[in-house]
Amino acid sequence: MEYLLLIAEFHIIKRWKLLFTLGFSIVLGVCVFLFSNDEAYTLQADSHINNIITVLGILIGFSISVFAILLSVENDSIREAKKKETKIKMYNKPVYLYDSLIIELAYIIVVQGLLLIANFLYPLFINVSSITGKLIFSIDITLMTYSIVLLLRNVLNFYFILTKKEY
Repeated sequence: MEYLLLIAEFHIIKRWKLLFTLGFSIVLGVCVFLFSNDEAYTLQADSHINNIITVLGILIGFSISVFAILLSVENDSIREAKKKETKIKMYNKPVYLYDSLIIELAYIIVVQGLLLIANFLYPLFINVSSITGKLIFSIDITLMTYSIVLLLRNVLNFYFILTKKEY
């Protein structure tokens, strides 16, 4: 249930800013499904799944590290971010820039964690070299791309806060 609350808060904060990220990710996933070479995909399907699991493990570790750094850093820039209100209100209270960063990063960690669990399980139930497996793999690529782009955006936001540049 807590995951749903975090997902809802993330979407309240981001609203329309997600359209580009999600649109880019969907286009990439559709291209993988439609234009990948079926013979090459069939030969490489199992190793792709193993690579995705490895990459997700690394990304989750990096995301958690950034989250820990963000929670433990205490300098003037972070203090200002904790006081700077965004134009968004949630629960009849303003959302501060720092809160926005924390929510975004927690959301990314949850998405990556769920993707990792899904990648452990789906090859056990679905033949990855089948058309259904290819469809799920394409969806997986879409969600991986989505989480990577969100993580990059969040790291940039963190950078802008630390360097006090407007974005």
